[in-house]
Amino acid sequence: MTLQVKLVVLVVTLLLGFGTGFGVRTYMAGKHNLQVENTALSRALTASIDYQAKVEARDTKNQVLQSQLATLDKELTNARTTALSDNAALRSDLAVAQRMQLKGTTCPSRSASDQASPAAGVDHGAQVELSPETRLAVFDLRESIIGDQAALEGCQSYVRRLGLYP
Repeated sequence: MTLQVKLVVLVVTLLLGFGTGFGVRTYMAGKHNLQVENTALSRALTASIDYQAKVEARDTKNQVLQSQLATLDKELTNARTTALSDNAALRSDLAVAQRMQLKGTTCPSRSASDQASPAAGVDHGAQVELSPETRLAVFDLRESIIGDQAALEGCQSYVRRLGLYP
């Protein structure tokens, strides 16, 4: 074998060695990068699963709360409707009776100076009859109070129920 052939074989062997070394090094670096990416993706998947579980728990809690609030709204609406129908029945009874009397209560005793002034008044415990306009105003006022009480009770119940789920 000549020197030139030996040199060519040596250069080819060196090139193949360097090429193989470079290929192995690139393969190992790529494998390491894939492991790092795999770890990062596994952590992201775990975080995503945890977040999804939290969202589902919150949604379930909201569904329960919505159901409770719908039941509460139905109860309060029924109570308000009943109170308003009672008021309407009283109003119709009054329309038939055409009289509405209020029983008076005993007034506190008056001082001597008050006794001297002559003022129109009602004896202690006497009954007073209301005018037709006043009778209707009483029921209008009662109806308004029923609506206000129902709204207030609904708001308070809503806040109480929301307080169960902070």
